[in-house]
Amino acid sequence: MLKDRMIKNIDADTRIKRELIDMVKTSIKKDDNLTSNVFFNRKNFKDKLYILLSKKLQMEYPDNSYQVDDDLLNLTLAEIFGLGVLEKHLQDEKVTDIFIQDTEMIVIRNGIKEYLGEVFKCLDDVYLIIDRIKNHTGKTIDQRTPFLNTELYEGSRCSIVIPPASDRVYISIRVFNCIDFKLEDLLKLGMFDQKEMDLLNKFVADQKNILIVGAMGSGKTTLLNTMAKLIPENEFISIIQDVPEIRLEGHPYVRLLGTRSKSREVDNEITQDKLLFETLRMKAETMVFQLQLYS
Repeated sequence: MLKDRMIKNIDADTRIKRELIDMVKTSIKKDDNLTSNVFFNRKNFKDKLYILLSKKLQMEYPDNSYQVDDDLLNLTLAEIFGLGVLEKHLQDEKVTDIFIQDTEMIVIRNGIKEYLGEVFKCLDDVYLIIDRIKNHTGKTIDQRTPFLNTELYEGSRCSIVIPPASDRVYISIRVFNCIDFKLEDLLKLGMFDQKEMDLLNKFVADQKNILIVGAMGSGKTTLLNTMAKLIPENEFISIIQDVPEIRLEGHPYVRLLGTRSKSREVDNEITQDKLLFETLRMKAETMVFQLQLYS
């Protein structure tokens, strides 16, 4: 009986939390002053949001013991300013992939698929997420151009396909939470043995041409990022890629070049061939390519 009451209380708290967030979002849509220039950022808006949530809670649920806490504040902020329910999964170091199919969500945590069910109330909420991703990148996705490949604000790789190219809305996110690996870390994880690790170190030191191929999710990008850190800091490095996945933070001589598809009439398509041609005009001791190949 006690367990049943606890479950009911948890369900009630979840319902109240969801209803409070919806009411606050409705209030913000109706009142432009709530998101004036003075408050339109997370830090300045948090105190005002706390007051708004508390008032809504007191008015709508006067007899309930539920209180406005940091979890509710952060969740509401994420839905107003960020990527909503995606935020907590993007920050979860155990999550490597997020998949959205219309209003449903699936995550891969510790290598295991977890079906989270209907996470969004309606497709409008999903398209709101798409709009925020699109606005951050400056790219276009619509019925004429129903594909978008880009990176999120924190670096994760994102691919979106919408109708009429598909039967449903599909959002696929590869979460980058292992960029700081060293070769020794990958050795401990069993990606290769000591002899193979010594060869990888030697290949980079001898400036050999290295091709990394493998199945989806096999660790190609992780290995490439890790090996790229072995490049000496006195070398000029040119990186050509479709979606920003290679990170060399702190290296003084890195040029990042990215392709661009022709999404509008006024756009010029930028291909890897074009970028390679332009790169030949630069001095570069090391070239790094990131290609998406499909069979």
